[in-house]
Amino acid sequence: MEEFPDSFTPETCGILKGLFDTRTRMRLGASGSGAEEVKKSSFFMNLDWEALSRKEVKPPKNNRVNTHKFLFTTEPASTLDSPEEPLSVEIQKAVQDVYKNLK
Repeated sequence: MEEFPDSFTPETCGILKGLFDTRTRMRLGASGSGAEEVKKSSFFMNLDWEALSRKEVKPPKNNRVNTHKFLFTTEPASTLDSPEEPLSVEIQKAVQDVYKNLK
């Protein structure tokens, strides 16, 4: 079973497992409904897709990452200002764990 960081919600774990399922026919979004299946995921349950299409949804604020420094630095993530690893680093590790046993 895949292991995700404790900071991941069950919804985050669920969508990652679904999107990265190695069985292509079982992968989230691979059914006949495609993107609609992904949009109906519990991860997006509070997202108003109509408001998003009208560009009325503000992006969530993430105080954990100095985005500019994270994106444009050559320093390892552990040296960034944030005492915790940025969420994107956690996601990268989780995705790597999902695929570590593939050959």
